[in-house]
Amino acid sequence: MLAFLALALAWKFVAQDAQQVVAMEWKRVLESPLSAAVRREIPPPAASALGSINFIEGIERVVWTPELLVLEGDFDLQRLKDMAVADGGVVRTYKKAELLSPSGDEGARVALVSASLLLLGTEDVVKAAIDLAQISKAPGPSGYDLWVRTTGPDLLRHEFSLRIGGDVDIASRLRYRSQESAREAVDRASAFGMTGSQDGAEAALSAHVSRESFTKRHWRVAIETVRQPSSKPGVIRIYGLDEGVREIPLK
Repeated sequence: MLAFLALALAWKFVAQDAQQVVAMEWKRVLESPLSAAVRREIPPPAASALGSINFIEGIERVVWTPELLVLEGDFDLQRLKDMAVADGGVVRTYKKAELLSPSGDEGARVALVSASLLLLGTEDVVKAAIDLAQISKAPGPSGYDLWVRTTGPDLLRHEFSLRIGGDVDIASRLRYRSQESAREAVDRASAFGMTGSQDGAEAALSAHVSRESFTKRHWRVAIETVRQPSSKPGVIRIYGLDEGVREIPLK
């Protein structure tokens, strides 16, 4: 419960209409035996950004958008300030937050909002996030270890989430451009072990799988591309499998 409350605070800094978002229980995922399999579900731009923050100690959870990183945890603010100053950086104040600016006044800022909350981004983005948090009441999603929002040529929105425990719970909510696309996604979900339901142009898919089964597929990609046609009549293709593309006859 405390983790969910903390992450609800982190979501106040993130625009509700952000099309690309990754939120992760950082410490829980990195300490899990399934860490590598969970992290491969993260889109490459987010994975690259998350890989660059390993030098920050005390991270427990993160929320990423293409312009902003929100880190929640237990941070040594004085150590972070000392590191910034030692590298020629400058400490400035914006409202109640301290902004660590690199030497030369170029590059990302680190905003020390509190001992449990940091922001990383350009100065304008970080300041806008601080302003947003003062008025935002958006709680954001909860109850996951990884939550990803993406878009695509045929997808207005895909919200994908994982919860790891003894087994793995997978859930996807996809909004397509047509009801036909949503129906096809639900009809074909069983081809990779998921159940689904349709509500207009939206499809909801879910699965409860063993840890072993989870590691055999890149689930998010498979879900997003399951509708891609095969060159063979009456055959669909499933992507994201370790063994490559799998073709399944429709009967």
